[in-house]
Amino acid sequence: MNTKYIIKVKNDPNYCGIGACGLHFAHGTAETGSERAAQWYSEHDGYEVTPEEDDEPEITPGGYDLGGMTVPQLKELAADLGIELGKGAKRDDIIAAVTALGGEA
Repeated sequence: MNTKYIIKVKNDPNYCGIGACGLHFAHGTAETGSERAAQWYSEHDGYEVTPEEDDEPEITPGGYDLGGMTVPQLKELAADLGIELGKGAKRDDIIAAVTALGGEA
């Protein structure tokens, strides 16, 4: 089970742009699977953070349950798929790269 966090800008429901942690806001709302990003927004005034449980595992067309993998497992999978990651690659970045490739080996 994966947790998705919905983050809303309280005082500007029309805000569109990139916020802290690289989140993309559209019409005052952003989504993230990052617990750390959700925590950051929870700790700062002006935001409402709502967790939503996702009963479906995050499985790519290649059959990988990315949401259930650890960061070292994701890095190993990315290497196996020929994806070059920067030193600072975060979990969400790795998942996005594998998903963009379709998770196909």
